[in-house]
Amino acid sequence: MKPTNGEAVLELEDLWIRYPGRREWTISSTSLKLRRGEFCLVLGETGSGKTTIARAVTGVAQAIYGCEVRGSVRVLGREVSEYDLDELRRVVQVVNQNPYAHFTDPILREDLLGYAEALYDPHRAQQVVEELSDAFGIRGVLARSIFELSGGQIRRAAIVKALVGDPEILVLDEPLMWLDNAGLSEVLEALARLKRAGKTVLVLEHKFFPLLGLASRVTLLSNGRVRPVNFSDCLERAREHEDSKLEASAIRFNGGLEATSTAATVRLENVWFKYDRKWVLEGASLTAKGNRTYIVYGENGSGKSTLLKLIAGYLKPSKGRIAVHGRPIYIPQLPYLFFTEETLRAEVEKLCRANRSEPECPTRSLSALERYGYGPEDVPFNLSWGQMLRLAVLASILVGGFNLLLLDEPFSGLTYSGRVELARLLNRVPATKVITASGTDLLGLFEGAIVVGLRSGRLTRLEHVPQSEDHIELAYRASKILYGEARC
Repeated sequence: MKPTNGEAVLELEDLWIRYPGRREWTISSTSLKLRRGEFCLVLGETGSGKTTIARAVTGVAQAIYGCEVRGSVRVLGREVSEYDLDELRRVVQVVNQNPYAHFTDPILREDLLGYAEALYDPHRAQQVVEELSDAFGIRGVLARSIFELSGGQIRRAAIVKALVGDPEILVLDEPLMWLDNAGLSEVLEALARLKRAGKTVLVLEHKFFPLLGLASRVTLLSNGRVRPVNFSDCLERAREHEDSKLEASAIRFNGGLEATSTAATVRLENVWFKYDRKWVLEGASLTAKGNRTYIVYGENGSGKSTLLKLIAGYLKPSKGRIAVHGRPIYIPQLPYLFFTEETLRAEVEKLCRANRSEPECPTRSLSALERYGYGPEDVPFNLSWGQMLRLAVLASILVGGFNLLLLDEPFSGLTYSGRVELARLLNRVPATKVITASGTDLLGLFEGAIVVGLRSGRLTRLEHVPQSEDHIELAYRASKILYGEARC
């Protein structure tokens, strides 16, 4: 029997969670009650434990990640430990940060139907998939490969799959990640539809500004605990902030770790590239040099990642010429693909060897990274998405010797303050930076950057940078208040 409106469907009570090999608790003495039909937004800095909350309510924190769990997690009045994982998935569904992880068949229709037919008879399965596809606007892409979908389409497809079994609770972990402006609008409409349908929704998100109008309740996860916040107060105080300029970053280079080599030079001349028979780049040309930042702006699927992989040498152009003078390092959009070792110590040692650095390189670099909160025995894959991304950038800079940084959507998973501080850091890096972006909210953070648009396979310098719709400065100041000592 389903609970009626107003009844608690999810209850966390005095919850403590600690990952294997870590002394500190990621979640400590946390309590949260979610009632049926609520749309609850949980804010929190990178590494605050938002993803850990999602793992706890689905039972995988202990079963898969081997966490030590104390306290109580109740779903529909039953302890999570009383469910088997398959039974729990019928009640709680999570849409992960990486939406591709939800699919096993490359063709969207086949994947959705296969999943639905495991729950219903074939006729009902077809009906459920069609109804949800219509409701969330993906019927027209059902015949496509999931890898051909835009960011907004794959996010909506992941939501559809999560809803096939009609779960009582839907948890969305960073649902606005990787989205261009069009995709953001599409996903916001999908979330609004969930709210109108009365679905119980728990959203864990960094890019929270677009969601404030949807949330019936806003909470903050900080120091391992969840507490309510009055976000209207945060915004009012942010608007009254006397300093209208973005505050200087708290991140600083550590002595002796600045790159010493000269900046790199990259030259693309009439470059063409295709996957199978589909051209992605069609005569793209670009020159990047000196201690400058180049932002390649384009919609999802426009070929930005392909461009960086060509510069890095991972792909070869079908036609045209690419000349790179320097030492490039590519940081992918999926930060876990950057790491290959089980500990940060092993990762740094590998980078030092690849860079042919002096024997002191590992010790010096690990000491520097420790000042930013990363321990030598930390397991990169146990870090949050934002922590992994920040570590990849810092390791590339602080190990030294790389004078061409190729960063593929590097701000995914970071808070507003984290994005501003990372941009400030990159602005000071003595190297050539080529950064891809699919949204307009970050373009203004790079002073003096050259912005190049990628559209229809060609690169064109943008003299008039698209205006941000995200009010990044206000969001930054509100975040500093929200995550600072002063509460709101």
